[in-house]
Amino acid sequence: MKKKPLLNVLAALLVFTVLPILFSSPAGAFGVYDDFTSAGINTSLWFDFGPNMGLYSEPSGGPLSFNDATGGQWDILSSANPESGAFFVSMQYSNLSANNTNALGSGKASVAAVFVGYQSNAVLMNEYEESNNYGFLANSDVNGTVTVLSNPPPSTTVTGGTLGIYYNGVLGPGGMVSFWYNTGSGWIYLTDFAPNFSTTPYFGISGEDLYGQSLSFDVSNVTISQDAPVPLPPSLLLLGPGLLGLLAMRRRSKG
Repeated sequence: MKKKPLLNVLAALLVFTVLPILFSSPAGAFGVYDDFTSAGINTSLWFDFGPNMGLYSEPSGGPLSFNDATGGQWDILSSANPESGAFFVSMQYSNLSANNTNALGSGKASVAAVFVGYQSNAVLMNEYEESNNYGFLANSDVNGTVTVLSNPPPSTTVTGGTLGIYYNGVLGPGGMVSFWYNTGSGWIYLTDFAPNFSTTPYFGISGEDLYGQSLSFDVSNVTISQDAPVPLPPSLLLLGPGLLGLLAMRRRSKG
């Protein structure tokens, strides 16, 4: 006699606790740092750090474009000011195209990247192309020494998406960054790293084609917030069919 009220309570609890998780977006409201719709790069937001300056352009209406048509070049577009405290910076990009004939795994890829740091100590979340293979990797670049932190198997079909880095805002040994990418199915966490920043870091965009013959990509926006994205645990996806089944049981029990 008491099964129906109990079933109603359980169903209500599932609806009000699980559904907000299933359909929520990452914590916090992302703010657009630059949507690249103006004519020309906004120098109050960015400065061209080089070393091969002028590879970025921004026509009226956008997007921001990186183009190295000759190969062997690298250009960094850095935020005009450092960013204090905890933050998550992401770069939405598309039309990644490269000609890089180095052997896959040689470490001589052409990359589009978002970075956090400064000249002598930076971390980067990249999409790379090497021998017609596209994939994602995280790396640190400390005093010219590049260390690959995580390098999943390549995908030959993904030439756009969103790259992101979260920094916890702590200078020195307690500092930590995490690396993320999203190709349209939700955020994927890659790895984390202790960067040991000694001063407040900058963030920005990097196009590196030092070992390739050409590299181009477009950037539609850069966003920044105080919160890292939270990937949806696969186990939660199983609760959807279970919840529907529970609600169906309720209907049958009322019939």
